[in-house]
Amino acid sequence: MINRYSKIIYPVGFILFALIITKCNLQKVVDPIDFETRIIPGQSIEGIRLGEYHEMIEERLGPKKLHGFADGLRSWTVFTWPGTVYSGLGVYFVEMGYGEYGPADYIEVETPYDGTTYEGIGIGTHMRDVHRAWGEPELLNDNSPYSIGYTYCFEGTRFYLNFRDSLVHFIRMGPFIPYPEDSTCTEN
Repeated sequence: MINRYSKIIYPVGFILFALIITKCNLQKVVDPIDFETRIIPGQSIEGIRLGEYHEMIEERLGPKKLHGFADGLRSWTVFTWPGTVYSGLGVYFVEMGYGEYGPADYIEVETPYDGTTYEGIGIGTHMRDVHRAWGEPELLNDNSPYSIGYTYCFEGTRFYLNFRDSLVHFIRMGPFIPYPEDSTCTEN
């Protein structure tokens, strides 16, 4: 009697076990209901869109901290949210002068930020996984021996990944206000 039941129980148990394992793995990989995407290339990072103003962002994320200033082809004031779930997130607002800030021109994430894209790309992702997900970048910056940068274009927006030791070191999306001499991601 035990032998007859074991012929049924073992195969049924194995099939149930296989289904449970398969279901769990599928949810982690492709189930958008159970997957929280915090970086959407070309659209937003943490729900922040390029062009938004600091009051709107602070209302959603909480009080910001002045991180510093940056200069390049224009000047920016950089705000961060240290000690929160947004640690490692920085937003570059165009410096308007006299303590006034323009729109969010760049959004950047670095360690310890742990958000990812739908494909699972985030800080610490290996270069081969980025290449596998998105193919060849539109622009390759070889800053050897220190780092390599990939620029991808999503919806006409630059999405830059900086690699050190073949791992994503930081991600930057922008600018909101295009540079006249830069046509990398302009759509014709």
